[in-house]
Amino acid sequence: MEKINEIFVLAAELAIKDGAVPIEEMYERKLDDNWTIVINGSKERKYKGLSIPPFCMYVEFDGLPAGLLDPWDGVIAAEKEANEDALIRALKDALKEAE
Repeated sequence: MEKINEIFVLAAELAIKDGAVPIEEMYERKLDDNWTIVINGSKERKYKGLSIPPFCMYVEFDGLPAGLLDPWDGVIAAEKEANEDALIRALKDALKEAE
């Protein structure tokens, strides 16, 4: 659960650096060649036909669903290359690039 919180905090920091806050609708950010995050800042919205609940983050790895989380809980893929630790690294790298 701690990693879920870290992921959400890092994503929020990235949105701030990108000048995307307040997120009134959706914030989409490609982190690298593999990872994309989408944060929904208000009512339920659709992304590629998927419903993203309010104030949640949807995660893709190589264009495929890899997670759905909110600031307190969620699910992330647990594969060799697509997992919580890999997403945290990608978020940290994206933050460094945004400086």
